[in-house]
Amino acid sequence: MSKKETVQKKKKDAEIFKELKEECEAFFAKKEIELMEAMEKADPILGGTNSVIPELCTALGIASWFTAALQLRAIGSEMGPELIDAGTNLLGSNFMCSLQRAGIAMMENDLYPTPTMIVGTNSPCDAVVMLGQMLLNHPPWKEIPRFSLDVPYQKSEERMDYFAGQMREFVSFVEDHSNRKLDMDRLREVCEEANQAYQLMNEFQELKRSLPCPSEWNWGFDAYTIARILAPGTTEATDWVKRLVEAAEIRVKEEKGIDGVDEKIRYVWFDVLPSFSEKLFPRMEKEFGAVLIMDMFAYNPPWTLIDTSSEQEMFRSFARRFQTDDPMVRQAMATMEMYTGDIHRIVHDFSIDAVILPTHRGHKDINAAVKIIRDMCKHIDVPFTTIGCDMFDERFMSVDQIVEKMGIFFESAGLA
Repeated sequence: MSKKETVQKKKKDAEIFKELKEECEAFFAKKEIELMEAMEKADPILGGTNSVIPELCTALGIASWFTAALQLRAIGSEMGPELIDAGTNLLGSNFMCSLQRAGIAMMENDLYPTPTMIVGTNSPCDAVVMLGQMLLNHPPWKEIPRFSLDVPYQKSEERMDYFAGQMREFVSFVEDHSNRKLDMDRLREVCEEANQAYQLMNEFQELKRSLPCPSEWNWGFDAYTIARILAPGTTEATDWVKRLVEAAEIRVKEEKGIDGVDEKIRYVWFDVLPSFSEKLFPRMEKEFGAVLIMDMFAYNPPWTLIDTSSEQEMFRSFARRFQTDDPMVRQAMATMEMYTGDIHRIVHDFSIDAVILPTHRGHKDINAAVKIIRDMCKHIDVPFTTIGCDMFDERFMSVDQIVEKMGIFFESAGLA
């Protein structure tokens, strides 16, 4: 390959990543427009605490939202600290996850689009459950139809069948209150499109095994957001993830990592990404050559593909995927064997040098299990540390403080 051809090739992957980032914002904008238009036209809107069957609303052509997606957008804006403080005042306590405290303030101040039907679940954590109960009992919404899903804690086949039955009832509920009949052939078509996106997400994940890693910290989470939340089961989402894979493949073939980063440390941040990620992770790359390889939402275990051979099998796939694949539901509503097993697998598969547990102060279940995770990391001989931050409120622990702690850890572990 000539020098000129090499320059053109390098420019191409940079251009693709730039386009993908711009389009990511366009997906968010399109979602917000859909919700506003639905409210103006009094069209059906499904609101809730979880994206239970993302493909359902695409197949029915109805607008939808769930709390965490809207909260993350709000908390990343200038109003984020104000919302957290307002939620704290409403509760009279700061014991609850700051993201959900912001959600409570959003609900009390009518910042969620008014739904025509509400779905709640008992997952994935106590804070989400509490917010869901408040949504279901919000006085201005007391006449809005609501449906609650009971997600089994254990993952046996019998419980999968039980949850699949609930999901079928949920679909009937949405049909009744949207005045739209679900066409199973249309749902099958949407699910097959979604399967293509999931397979591409798995391909992208496999590319991150490469040394150096071809992907910045954000792309796994962005792929999840687009394929599962903003545009599930659409050709637009599939095309976006396909081009993400293509851009990463170019870098792998050229044995090229992240532009401007000399990769020295590969680490897993096993939780959700913080709202201040854009300030934190690029600094880790620049100051330590530390590259975030995997986080909880970027990790595909791999995703269960939807079996479209029959209606029964589709709903069994929905149930299995929600319980065993969906981030946080997979780890929080399971035994510690699931949580530690995922970390162990990631360390092995992606040549991980260090395991970082943020110990977000809102994730009390995981914070209670630090010793188990520490012992497991010691057993597989990988350096491990905790941080103790609030992942949605930088005032609790600043990026400077986190970077300083990480520098001390890397040095003490012999990585820096």
